[in-house]
This record gives sequence, structure tokens and C-alpha cells, in this order.
Amino acid sequence: MAIYVNNEQTIFKDMVTSLACENDASTFKPVVILLPVRLGVEKLNEIYYEPLKALVSIPQSIGIAGGKPNRSHYFVACQDDELFYLDPHTVQPYSDVRGLRIFPEEVHRDVQCITK
Repeated sequence: MAIYVNNEQTIFKDMVTSLACENDASTFKPVVILLPVRLGVEKLNEIYYEPLKALVSIPQSIGIAGGKPNRSHYFVACQDDELFYLDPHTVQPYSDVRGLRIFPEEVHRDVQCITK
């Protein structure tokens, strides 16, 4: 797996392609794209709700993490006008059953939501 980070907040297709096909054009490896952005000053700015919901709705999305020290959110899903997030400072256990990650019931209680 490769990781692509660009502080200019732009994704360059040729850079991602070169990481994905590093040694051989017939072999493709996954690329995690990280774009550091600020989504508000004191709280999440409402103008970012729709773009965030669109991003977490993409099947390939692994979520969106952001915030400030000790007050971060890891956005994992959306439903209607709600964005669901976890506290990335809390580590939760899971069981791996035939490739499926099964989370214990208490993890579901840690999911919070922000309503527009």
C-alpha cells in the first residue's frame, strides 16, 4: 500500500498513478490519499456538511479525520442530514471473523452524530 499526502489540498492524477503502478503497470497497489484541510475554526463549518457526506458515501472511503488536539472527530458515515463520527483518541476492540470486522455492542454507543 502507498500513501499520498499533498499539503496543497490538490490531488494530482499522475502522482497517484505513479504510486499505484510504482514498478509495473500491470500490478496495481492501493493508495491512501490524505489531504490535510481545516474545516472550521471553533467547530465544523456547515458549508462542509454536504461535501463530507458525499466523501463518506464513496464505497472506497476509509473516513475523514480532523479537528484539533484532544478534540478530533473521525467521520465514518452519514444518513440523511446526520454525519456520524467516532473519537479517534479511543481505541476499540474488534473480532476478525472470516475477513469481516465485528465490533462489540459498546462500540456502537460511542458513535456520535452532527445534525445540520
